[in-house]
Formats: sequence, C-alpha cells, structure tokens
Amino acid sequence: NIKTLFIRPSTPTARKRGADERDTSGSSDDDGHDQKRLRLVAQFVTSSSSSSSFRSTTDESASSPLPNHLDFEGNPNYLSVTDYLQQIPSVMESLLKLKSKPTVTLNKSSFDARRIINVLQGEVAHATPEQADILVSDRATTCHILALRSTRVDGGDDGGNSSGGKSSPSVALASIAHIDQPAYESCIQSMADMHKRYHGVGNKIILEVHLVGGFNDERGSSQKLTEHLLHTLALIDRKERQHIDIIIKTCCVSGLNDDGSRAPIGRGLAIDIASGGVFLASVGEAVAGPAGIF
Repeated sequence: NIKTLFIRPSTPTARKRGADERDTSGSSDDDGHDQKRLRLVAQFVTSSSSSSSFRSTTDESASSPLPNHLDFEGNPNYLSVTDYLQQIPSVMESLLKLKSKPTVTLNKSSFDARRIINVLQGEVAHATPEQADILVSDRATTCHILALRSTRVDGGDDGGNSSGGKSSPSVALASIAHIDQPAYESCIQSMADMHKRYHGVGNKIILEVHLVGGFNDERGSSQKLTEHLLHTLALIDRKERQHIDIIIKTCCVSGLNDDGSRAPIGRGLAIDIASGGVFLASVGEAVAGPAGIF
C-alpha cells in the first residue's frame, strides 16, 4: 500500500518530508480557466494480449464528438492514451497552459512563509487550507504524481455540516500521491473515499483530477502507468457517480510530457490547496526534509 502521511484532515498539520528521485524542467498552471467538465467516460479496453488502450468514444461533455476511428479493414481502431487525450480540447488547453510557465522551485525563506507538505515516492498526503498551503511532489520520471481537490457542490461546512450556497475554498480538501507502478487501486479508491467522508457521505462533491508524469520511455512504462491510472479513475467514477463528479483538469502524462528527446518536461507537481491552482514544481532542500535529502 501507499504510505499515508495524513489521514485525518481535521487535525492541523504543517510540513512534511522530502522528495524521491531528482528534478528538472517544467512550468506552471493556475486553475482559472473555464473548462467544461470532463467525466471519465472513456471506455477503457484491456485486450487479452495485456496491452491496454482507450477506445475512441463520444464524450458527453466535450465540445464536439470524437470521431469513430476505423482501421483499413473497417475494424475499430484503438487509440493510445496520448492520442485519446489529444482529442479532448479542454485537456489540451490546460496542458499548454501548464507547460507555458517555468518550473517553480519551492523553498523556505523569509519572503515565502507558505506551509508546504512534500510527498515522497510511494506516499500520499491529505490537507485542508487550514492545515497547509501547498502540497507537492517531485523527482518523477516514469512515476506519476496524482493530485485531487474536492469541494462540496452546495459549499457546506467541512465534515458534512451543510450551510448551503456555492462551493468555497474554505471547505476544500486536497490530496497528492507519488505513484511508481501500475498498482495501488485500493489506495486510489481510499483517496476518493477520504474526500467523500470529509464532505459528508451522501453529499455530492466535485473532485478535480491533476496528473503529471512519465515520458516516451523505450519500455513503455510511462504509458502503462498512465493508462492504469486513468482506468482506475474511470472505474471509481463509474462506481461513485452518484456522489462524486470527477473532472479531468490537468493531464500532462507520457508522450504529452516528453520534451522530444525522451525526457520528461515536468517532474514535479504542486497544488495550491485554497485556490486549486496547479503548477510544475521542484523542491528545495529546506522543504524536502531529511528523508528527501538522505
């Protein structure tokens, strides 16, 4: 199982530990664009040959239907995960915005008093705006960093005490995990369950998904992990649809995160818990903590 750093969002926290491989290039994304909601309606097809790919489908929320791709013999053509994501305009819009800004190095200084929680490979953290300002993980190569942020649809108080009105940053819960292999389905489900419990079981929540990691590696490890994570999220969406509205906000993964020389553009992702904005990030030693340094 993924090691959980914080399992009770109601308990105040400050910062945590280190990072996990090394870091490099990237940019930033501030969540202010008016994306259409993208439910994970992709029908994920796993063939008997153990290769997984997305079937080209029509997304109910997309601005235009995806074409029904056929091969030369008239059979359905299965798209790679990169090809599939490139067919979704809002995903590509957020991708370009994310990569258009330089990577931000997070460090402690007298000018930056933000409370930063750093998450290592194989760990997950949860926090509210009252507990921390930034969740971050970096040094990913084929690893993927998954960030989630949820708000109640009616904007009730945290813990499920309803107050009505629109959703508010003060009741947001954010999570981040550094995932290193196509596994951990139960841990990712547990992340979604944490958000559901925090806002009150039975209440409808919006769960925004941000995913960064991987590149065009020769073994195809990145794409396998990307497909596995999106498949897992699609299954959670199908299971929890009555209570959780899952939206893909950022998806800078595999070939979409390759700089053209078989290296990742973004190796770290940070999320501002209050605003929901995300940006590519690296972690300085003052933030990394002893586990990240040693």
